[in-house]
Amino acid sequence: MVLRGDEGPRLEGDDMFALNQVTTVEALNTVIDQVPDTVAESEPDSDEELEPKRKMVAFKRDKTDHLDSSGMFYKSDESEIESDNTEESDSGEEGLGLSGSDVSDDGEKKPRNKRGKGPSPKHPLLTELDNRDKKQKKSHKAELWFEKDVFKDLEDEKDEDYELDKMVVEYKKKGVKLVGEMNKDKKDKMKSSDYESDSGSDYDVEGLVTKPVAGKKNKQNKKQVGGKDGFTVVPKKEDRKRKLDEEGLALGSLMVSSQRTKRDLLDAGWNRFAFNDEGLPDWFVEDEKVHMKKDAPVPKELVDEYKQKMQEMNVRPIKKVIEAKARKKKRAVRRLEKAKKKVESIMDNVDVSDREKANQIKR
Repeated sequence: MVLRGDEGPRLEGDDMFALNQVTTVEALNTVIDQVPDTVAESEPDSDEELEPKRKMVAFKRDKTDHLDSSGMFYKSDESEIESDNTEESDSGEEGLGLSGSDVSDDGEKKPRNKRGKGPSPKHPLLTELDNRDKKQKKSHKAELWFEKDVFKDLEDEKDEDYELDKMVVEYKKKGVKLVGEMNKDKKDKMKSSDYESDSGSDYDVEGLVTKPVAGKKNKQNKKQVGGKDGFTVVPKKEDRKRKLDEEGLALGSLMVSSQRTKRDLLDAGWNRFAFNDEGLPDWFVEDEKVHMKKDAPVPKELVDEYKQKMQEMNVRPIKKVIEAKARKKKRAVRRLEKAKKKVESIMDNVDVSDREKANQIKR
């Protein structure tokens, strides 16, 4: 029976060693200089005679040697003390994370490279065929990248700068102001105004009055009020007054008195007379303007009242006509006064007869 995810029996054997773990020269030296666990004994030569081991050995009280647990060799107390010291030192080093490769012969610890800090050590088993630095490799790689056919037809920065300068000259000829130059002018004006405000008095009378400029811009400069050199305060544009007819005036009066609202007018705008057809004959359009028109939501009495007011305004004579008539009347009065004075002087004369007085008056 095969189960999903079951890899089945696998042969697992202990590897003797792995080269992945050898990453530094020190690790390589420890592998090379390591003493083997077992050493093959050489066969005894025929010429050499080996002494046979004795079955019985005499015990000596003076000596502190005693057999090992294996019974192969004698072991002294001094050797035990030395072995204990070596084991303690080895265990202490291993517990602190130090190995024999980390400690030199003089007892000084060698610095170890941490991850991500400092250059990584070169692998002793790998040889690099390319002796260039990383910077040289990166620069060469970038050069090869930009040598592709895609980048051959691109323009240089010099050509782009030349085209931009040419466009700037053309815009200046047309009278267009560039954004960068305008900002520079504003900064210069701000600096000059700050300098003047610091150097001048707290209250400048000249700053409140603008100097008139000769030319066509006199009318515009008259409207400008206040400001210092380089700065002008322009008044707000006045809203244009719309000419309303009698119905418009009547409707406005109703809206002012809150008898009609804007919402009511918008709702009334959607009606059967609202159309926007195209391609109609002119006579038909003119006829619809007259007859196909909804009456304004205004009482007729109010409209008639405004019509009378408009008629009175239209009937009124013009000011110039009134002034001309007044001048003419004034002249006539002066002539009459002169004639009266002349007649009185003739009538007061006693030496002249009545007939002669009548003839002089007729003249």
